[in-house]
Amino acid sequence: MITDRQPTNGANSTCANCPYFQPFNEASGRGCCQLFEKVAKAHWKETQDCRNTAADLEAATAQPEQQPDEAVDAEVEYLMEIERKLEAYEQKQEEELIEVDSASGVYRVWKGMSLIGIFYRCLKTGLWVAEPRYVGKKRRYKTADQATNAIVRPYQRSTVGAAGAAVVKAWGMRHK
Repeated sequence: MITDRQPTNGANSTCANCPYFQPFNEASGRGCCQLFEKVAKAHWKETQDCRNTAADLEAATAQPEQQPDEAVDAEVEYLMEIERKLEAYEQKQEEELIEVDSASGVYRVWKGMSLIGIFYRCLKTGLWVAEPRYVGKKRRYKTADQATNAIVRPYQRSTVGAAGAAVVKAWGMRHK
């Protein structure tokens, strides 16, 4: 995490002005808040929690003059802590289920709070049409499970740091 920057403390401060905000360069203005390690939007207002967390981070990373061996030990500890946090994050990502729900004959596939695609049954052909968010093409499949997998696979490939396959929770949905 970058520690040599201070957040702004103005009345009109937003995530877009915060040095801990890394934009995804999307039209929606989403990005990553490095203070809270989660998705944020550029227009969100800076809160007291933002200021407090940034101050705590600065205080924790401010190191007094150290001997060379102490500095190396502190660096190693810092890197080990980052590695533990990364492993915990990856574990959480693995445990987060991919869920399927239905709204008026259209099935939505979710990873946490992110919609990763939809699928539905074509009334003319009886085939399942899958529309993954991460692939620009609609494809047709014989079963709902095939359509679900066609949405999940591109998402897993597009997710940076995804380890292992996600579990599909289709709540007993059996379509033929």
